[in-house]
Amino acid sequence: MNTKQIMIEAWKTARAAAANFGGRAVEYISESLRMAWAAAKMSVEALVKLGGKLWEKADMRRVYFNDLEELFCAATGLRVSYYKTGNISSASINGQSISNCEARRMLRDICGTSKLWFDAADGKFHSRDMGRDALVTIANYLRASV
Repeated sequence: MNTKQIMIEAWKTARAAAANFGGRAVEYISESLRMAWAAAKMSVEALVKLGGKLWEKADMRRVYFNDLEELFCAATGLRVSYYKTGNISSASINGQSISNCEARRMLRDICGTSKLWFDAADGKFHSRDMGRDALVTIANYLRASV
């Protein structure tokens, strides 16, 4: 991404924040710029070191993440243990116990056929069959880890 694209992305984010939370876009531009620069600095090689798999075809370059449950647990501090049947036997977040049902609800967004990838062309994380909250949580964790 070049500087112009970073500024465009930052203003787009600031306008969206102003629309969601009230106020003017200029009030949100500082944090939006930080987020845009962090996305620009995100490198494919660093994401591969974090466990992603590089995929390239023609002009597309993406890093796919396969173990979404492990990433989500690391990002949220969720710890889950299972019975041999596959049911959750116990769950906690940062050492505090939570109900097994709540843990299953948290993991429901990322189970099954969910896909998560970073597209180097636009510098953003994308997903398929994944809840928005789970996507944002994992993407923020990966950005912080780079």
